[in-house]
Amino acid sequence: RVRIANGRLSATIEADGTVSSLTDEAHDRELVPAGAALGRYELMKDEPAVWDAWEIERESLLMGRGMNGRVTGARVDESGAAIVAVQTRDGDTVIDTTITLRPGAAQLDFHADIDWHERERFLKVDLPLAVTAERATYDCQYGLVTRPIVKNSASDEAKFESCTNRFAIIAEPNYAAAVVNGSIYGSDAAPIAGNGPLGAGRGTMFRLSLLSAPTYPDPRTDIGRHAFDWAVVPGATLDGTIDAACAMNAPVLHDAPVIDPLVSIDTTDGTAVLDWVKLADDGSGDLIARVYETAGGHATARLHVADRLRGTTVRETGELEDNELADDLPVALAGEAGQPADGATLKLGPFQLATLRIER
Repeated sequence: RVRIANGRLSATIEADGTVSSLTDEAHDRELVPAGAALGRYELMKDEPAVWDAWEIERESLLMGRGMNGRVTGARVDESGAAIVAVQTRDGDTVIDTTITLRPGAAQLDFHADIDWHERERFLKVDLPLAVTAERATYDCQYGLVTRPIVKNSASDEAKFESCTNRFAIIAEPNYAAAVVNGSIYGSDAAPIAGNGPLGAGRGTMFRLSLLSAPTYPDPRTDIGRHAFDWAVVPGATLDGTIDAACAMNAPVLHDAPVIDPLVSIDTTDGTAVLDWVKLADDGSGDLIARVYETAGGHATARLHVADRLRGTTVRETGELEDNELADDLPVALAGEAGQPADGATLKLGPFQLATLRIER
């Protein structure tokens, strides 16, 4: 058994490599339901009736078996991060997992290197959370989607696998936990009923989908090596979860030169995100920036450009970088087109996106 802590979170990793305890110290909150194990891998049958490489049968998710792992080492690196190494084997398939708690971090990070050699099998990782909720909130492109955890109808039952994009948030009225991932995309969630006399706690079983092994049309689909990243974020807020998801999916390039960002935004109200910055497709040398509101509310932000771009102007364009703005869509850029780029004000409605051309 290994215990790691950084003052914000503490975790206990058992000899089999699963996390039996994850505590949010600030809220005095245990995140792993009693009797559950976080980080256990499951192999399931994957034998769709028609479309072998594209379908997931509901019954497959009910017939998983756990894979046995073992802790192979624990260390503290030069940055002060506590790292626990785990190896899981099943036949020719080998999963090498590192569980990392960085100094001051508000999340427990997982990285898995998988050498995959299965046939008609489906791999998931269990992330049970001691948070009781009826619905989960999932990231999608420029928005959020809620899907049922508690299945009360045939329609709910049909939503057994959900597109997860970069994160999912499971929330009670006064507390939330999130799972962020490196764009794994698939997951399922179901309630954990709990049983006090048997020492089992209530919560939500959240499982990320990692790999499948169809044999048609390619009999060697996904055979070989893969790498995955995910993290559990206790005490999650929407802003904090988005920050964690962006950091995981667009990591810092340590060998790149340090330069000031060409374009940035300062959000004064609500939640606005600068999604990307690129050169214009027309070869003009102009910059194109995409900004969007991510929480389903209203947001106000101020645009800033680097010193070398002072004196440039900005205007809002269509999504294809053309000059045409649809008459029936709202405009985010306040004021006249062609105004100074630095300090320009953006007003965004729910899930509204804006494509900005900064003319040099």
